[in-house]
Amino acid sequence: VNATQAGWSEALLHAGFLAQAERTPDTLAVWSRERTLSYGELSRLSRFYGHQLRTSSVRPNELVGVVMHKGWEQTVAVLSVLESGAAYLPIDADLPPARIEQLLRLGEVSRVLTQPGPERTLSWPPSLLRWAVDAGALESGESLPALSPVQEATTLAYVIFTSGSTGEPKGVMIDHRGAQNTIDSINALFDVGSADRTLALSSLSFDLSVYDIFGSWAAGATLVLP
Repeated sequence: VNATQAGWSEALLHAGFLAQAERTPDTLAVWSRERTLSYGELSRLSRFYGHQLRTSSVRPNELVGVVMHKGWEQTVAVLSVLESGAAYLPIDADLPPARIEQLLRLGEVSRVLTQPGPERTLSWPPSLLRWAVDAGALESGESLPALSPVQEATTLAYVIFTSGSTGEPKGVMIDHRGAQNTIDSINALFDVGSADRTLALSSLSFDLSVYDIFGSWAAGATLVLP
């Protein structure tokens, strides 16, 4: 039971997805009521928005807000942020506006990926750069080159804020290596493979969502969004 020693993975959190998209681009990566995405389609979309972020001079260890309702767009967003070299900060678009503003401020966020609905209805700080994720890049037929990684295994991958039950929410900082080590362990323990489907119950702003998403893709499985 206590024989838990293993080597640290130096892989980036999204490397498993990129390898899978290269091997099996036609395999189903995301299933939702609104849209399904193959690994190849998801790769094209994440590259598109990853290039947008990289062009805007985003840096490693910088937080990009993912302000969204639960949906397939979240999967595109987190991949895009990691491919750009930055780290993502998930914020539920259903939160009260003051709370959203507080989290953006605490995270020193200057760039946000969101959905068309929140883009229209939320009140945004005027200095914030925003992109509303949609599937338009698929219809355009545009295929962009892969982005060379600019981060390391010890670079920040994401920050998730606590509920603030002590009075002030606190951001928990997770690097690529820590998250990847957990994913490798769970996939090995439960023998997760390409024939599996993962039910993504966790909110993106809850830490278990990281396994739902990146653990599934590292194994070549399909992520099902209820």
